Amino acid sequence: AFAATALLAACTSTPKNAYVINGTAGDGVEEGANVVLLNTATRDTMAVAQVANGAFTFNGTTDEVISAVAMIDRQHMAQVIVEPGTIAANLADRKATGTPLNNEMSAFMDAQKALYADENATDEQYTALLMDYYKRNEQNLIGESIWGDLVYELSYDEMVALLETAQPAVKENPRNEKMLNAKKAAQNTAVGQKFVDFPGITVDIKNPKNDGKQTSLAEIVAQ
Repeated sequence: AFAATALLAACTSTPKNAYVINGTAGDGVEEGANVVLLNTATRDTMAVAQVANGAFTFNGTTDEVISAVAMIDRQHMAQVIVEPGTIAANLADRKATGTPLNNEMSAFMDAQKALYADENATDEQYTALLMDYYKRNEQNLIGESIWGDLVYELSYDEMVALLETAQPAVKENPRNEKMLNAKKAAQNTAVGQKFVDFPGITVDIKNPKNDGKQTSLAEIVAQ
């Protein structure tokens, strides 16, 4: 009897990779409205639930951490990191809590919102906030998400240094090469830097016979 009871308990226990998302729809949502759980990377629909008494629930299992959004429409949606555990999603607040990554993302969103509301906040404070949360989450989904904003605030050297220890998803971001090239060019042409010589062809409006001659920036500067 004991063996049978133990076997039944094992069969009915919650899998370690199970998640539950308990959601609050917010004001103005009709009873029975569909809530879609959407994978933000693939744009695939992961699940659909219906609003009942202002609430909804998603249940499932996941072997990986997934960036998702639970949404009814553009006014009722929340960013959700799907990971094992019990998650509370509030579509009015547009965020989720309850599990480690969702709590961390919620804290970041609150700090970001407070900075936006501060009329005396500086660009340096914003960069520092992004850098702080990026470094705390360098190897997870939050770090990958923040990288998209942080990269615009970095110098060429800072970006190169961070990419050395970045997670594969960040290193493989297709925008990196373009951003590095732009930052390198800006660094080379900054005030006080030596100019980068390059070849060109002359255009002489007064004397067209001189058009088309090979020249360079160095030659022009020397004149």
